[in-house]
Amino acid sequence: MKRNIIIATVLFGGLIACLFFKVFFKREYYVMFKKDGLIASYDHLNRLDGKVTIFKKGTIQKVLNYKNGKKQGWGYSYYPNGQLERKSYYEQDESDGPEIAYFQNGQVSYNATIKNNKRLGSFYSYSNDGRLELYSTYDITGERFYTCQYDISGKIIIFNSPISAHLYSIDTKADTVIMLHFEVQNKNIKDLYVTIATPPQAQLDIRISVNDTPYDNFKIVNNVIRIKNAFPNKGLNRIFMTFSMFYKNQKIIDSLNADLSILRD
Repeated sequence: MKRNIIIATVLFGGLIACLFFKVFFKREYYVMFKKDGLIASYDHLNRLDGKVTIFKKGTIQKVLNYKNGKKQGWGYSYYPNGQLERKSYYEQDESDGPEIAYFQNGQVSYNATIKNNKRLGSFYSYSNDGRLELYSTYDITGERFYTCQYDISGKIIIFNSPISAHLYSIDTKADTVIMLHFEVQNKNIKDLYVTIATPPQAQLDIRISVNDTPYDNFKIVNNVIRIKNAFPNKGLNRIFMTFSMFYKNQKIIDSLNADLSILRD
């Protein structure tokens, strides 16, 4: 019994040593000879599984995490000098979550959110000394519908319409997004979703009514307003929206009015 324990301990120690030398010397080989390559682990189906380190000319270019052969979790890319360049979050091999890029001095270059490999919601762009220079908003289609710029004092100087023209609903049973087309029959619609811009240091005044029913007790979550059960009846549904934006108690956008008709089948 004791002999078996000793043998098992030696074999286990040998395995650990082999893995250590395999990773350590492979890494040193890439660094010493400035080679391209990767250090990775695989599952029983020979799929990438776990941490993957990619080298380019002897320096770490990317560090990714895999599960069952697909990118899952945080992924990192680096400048040639080793400074972090970008980090992104992945779900099932697609960018899906935060994405943050950096200048070589370590300051944040931009901060964004990715959904299904497309930008969604707020996008912040900074100067290399940390000052906010530009703010944009992307809607559910991945389209940028709003952009404003900030001067050196932080004042908004350039802007455009802060409401996306792409209104939508969600078919919860099929888990699909339904884009709402005005005066065209829309099936399986219930809740109304409106994407709006929420630039820093700005205050918003938003009012929405559907079929003359006002909605003013709503929250803005990830740049989206959700009006529950906005289409209770079949037929024509009229949506009226007003939007005002203020900066330091001064109105910078006069009220925008949107009068739309959505036909529910």
